[in-house]
Amino acid sequence: MEAPRCLICHSESRWIHTIPVVDLVAQYRRQLKLEVAAEFGGRSEVRIARCPCCDFVSFVPAITGTEGFYRGLQGRGWYYLADKPEFSTARRHLRRNHRILDVGCGSGAFAQGHPVENYLGLEYTAEAIAMAEARGLSVRRQGVEAYAATKPEPHDMVCAFQVLEHVADQRAFITACIDVCRPGGQIVFSTPNADSFANAACNLVLNFPPHHTAWFSRRFWLALPQYFPLRLVEIVEEPLEPVHLSFYADTLVRAALVDWLGLRPPAPIDDSLGTRVLARLTAGLGRILARGLADERLRPKGQSITAIYERG
Repeated sequence: MEAPRCLICHSESRWIHTIPVVDLVAQYRRQLKLEVAAEFGGRSEVRIARCPCCDFVSFVPAITGTEGFYRGLQGRGWYYLADKPEFSTARRHLRRNHRILDVGCGSGAFAQGHPVENYLGLEYTAEAIAMAEARGLSVRRQGVEAYAATKPEPHDMVCAFQVLEHVADQRAFITACIDVCRPGGQIVFSTPNADSFANAACNLVLNFPPHHTAWFSRRFWLALPQYFPLRLVEIVEEPLEPVHLSFYADTLVRAALVDWLGLRPPAPIDDSLGTRVLARLTAGLGRILARGLADERLRPKGQSITAIYERG
């Protein structure tokens, strides 16, 4: 199969991995007790392509999770967090009179402390909309592309926190965010950080379809203004959060053990018996290493990256 053209810059991408759907289904079932086979529509594999020009990494085909899939995640307390590091980054640029558009707003947590009359959220999931409305927030059950087509009054700040990695057409999404932002206004994108330890981890199943459709690196965010009318304001890479210390430590110990033993590194999704045995062997060592990371100076990059732009 010929590699696709990059959605962002239209250069020719290159294949980097092929993931059997059966392995993804097994990992979702084992880790999260979710049955996701139907989400793949009978496909036997998904492939990963990387653009050598802008570093956009996409899954082919782009499989987006259904509302039922996300409903299965929402009951878990960690899915809609009350606060995130990227919220603090965005709030440094926010004024009380700014009209915010919060794309994929979830429960509306970012609006905490902001005047409700200056806030509009966009969200698809009914349960999340109910939580946001309980905060007194105005929320539309609509995507940003459809909202942009209504030609609304431009917003001062357009935010998409942990949303871009879930959509099928990132170029259309970014264009719509620009269209609904006033000239000189700010656009905030935060996504998982493809440069973090998490992308070196094995079987981080939520980093794959049907949850994620693409990966985003610092290089990608630096390149974005070449293809859109944007001026980069800042990029902030989240430090490793305490909740992820053990996960990081396990990943580091496993990588060291694989190298020391001269083993073949596992695939991004690897359901083999050897990989499962290795995970059990390294779990205890990871817990010991995690204790040493109590000192924040010893921590690496965390799992999220936030890029803030000014619309040209």
